[in-house]
Amino acid sequence: MRKLIIYNTIIIVSMFGSFASGDDSKQFNPINYGAIIDDGLDDSVAIQTAINDAAKVGGIVFFPAGEFTLITQVYMKSDVTLEGSGDSSIIHQIADRSNIVYDSSVTGGVVNNTVIRNLHIQGSGITSTSFVALIAMVKG
Repeated sequence: MRKLIIYNTIIIVSMFGSFASGDDSKQFNPINYGAIIDDGLDDSVAIQTAINDAAKVGGIVFFPAGEFTLITQVYMKSDVTLEGSGDSSIIHQIADRSNIVYDSSVTGGVVNNTVIRNLHIQGSGITSTSFVALIAMVKG
C-alpha cells in the first residue's frame, strides 16, 4: 500500500471563481455544526459532519473567512467540494495526524469527484493511499 503525504502549506485556488453563491440547500458551513473560527480549538468534528452531509447531496462545504483548526483527521468523501473565500479561509492542521484523508480503506471505497478551491490549507496536508485520488481532487 502506497501512502502519499503532502506536507507544509497547500493553496489550491480555482481559476473559475467561487461557486459558493449557488444552491443554499447544497452548502454546508462548519460553523453551523459547531466550529468556531479563530479560537484555536478543534473543529474536526464540525468539519467532518459538514463533509458527511455534503456527500449526501453532492454539496459544498463552505469555509467563510477565518481560521478553522484540525486536531484529528478528517475523511474526505466523494462528490464534495471544500471551498473557502480565498487566502482568508484557512484550515490549520496543528497535530501530526490532523490531515484531510483520501483513503479508500477508511472511507469505504474510492474517493472521487472532489474539489478544493479558494481555501488555504496549512499544516500536515492531505493524505492519500492513491495518487489517482489526489489527481481527481486537484482536477475536480
